Amino acid sequence: MTRHFDSESKMSTRNERRQQWAMLKKKSRNPEVLRLVKGEIKRGHATEIYRMDGNEEREAMYFNVSDMRDWAERHCEIFAMPVDFERAERLLTSGAIDKSHMLNHTIQKNIKPIIVCRGLDGGGDQIVDGAHTFVAMCLAAAKFDASPPVPAYVLEQDQWERFIIPADVAKICCVDL
Repeated sequence: MTRHFDSESKMSTRNERRQQWAMLKKKSRNPEVLRLVKGEIKRGHATEIYRMDGNEEREAMYFNVSDMRDWAERHCEIFAMPVDFERAERLLTSGAIDKSHMLNHTIQKNIKPIIVCRGLDGGGDQIVDGAHTFVAMCLAAAKFDASPPVPAYVLEQDQWERFIIPADVAKICCVDL
């Protein structure tokens, strides 16, 4: 197979790589960012970050879900979380769930336990990974008039706190602020 290159596209690609390398060097000056990059290299994929919007009492919080899942799989028991149709409805109406993603991706793969963080915002809990899975299981439960439990890792505050990413690091990593 013959490949044709024009000098402009080579330059553009080379310049893009140089710019990306310069940006990576800038980002790596922050030890927290460097830790995230090292984790990505080790895992072989990007760090998944969950943003929990702020309220009157606190600013937005960012969680390193990739490291959280790795840790939970090694240290946590899987709990049977009951389906919650009201929560599923809130997730759907808030726009947190992309129905197309749920239908074309979530239900097509092996279901992993969701991750729930307890003790957020005055004692409540939050699904930080697996909201699409949770809603899919709730919809299936409604359709088949059944109540199968949703497998979940449930992390208490002293467990999930170590996975908080500082807002300045999230900004460097281009997470929507």
